Amino acid sequence: MKNVISALSVIVIMLSSCTSVRFESSQPQNTPVLTSFPKSMIGIYTDSENDTLIISESSFQFGSEKSTLFQFKGSLLSEEVVFKVLNDYYVLSFKYEPNWWGVVIFKYTNKEIYAYYTAIEEDRESLAKKLKEIVDYQEIKDKNGKVEYFLINPTKKELETLIESGVFSTEISFKMIQ
Repeated sequence: MKNVISALSVIVIMLSSCTSVRFESSQPQNTPVLTSFPKSMIGIYTDSENDTLIISESSFQFGSEKSTLFQFKGSLLSEEVVFKVLNDYYVLSFKYEPNWWGVVIFKYTNKEIYAYYTAIEEDRESLAKKLKEIVDYQEIKDKNGKVEYFLINPTKKELETLIESGVFSTEISFKMIQ
């Protein structure tokens, strides 16, 4: 369990360093937690950097020894990782500290997985405007008074609207190879 928590910390740190939107709770709210991946998703995938994503029934692993990004392993049977469904999307939430969650949205189509997350935008005012139209948020500032990230707690409907509006825009795609 200690290794899983350490591995998850790596992904969350990576996500948090490029995330400008963070969540107060796992997403979507008031939705049952899944303890296994759909059978159709189970397999081995690769991305454009030739990093490998391995999905088994209730765990996943991403990266390679040559990976320039990161490596991690995770289990859907832990309190630090929560897997849920929202319409045609799968939502993977990673707990970071007691105060916030990182969220990655997945779409599975024809043996391909597309992962979407919120990335740092140079124009935070534009992001703040987009968020304000959809959901209440808090600006969390660093010690210099600069907005570090936005903290939100959307309803299920607001999360749907955030996805549709393109707040989750950065994409990594994976093709099934086995």
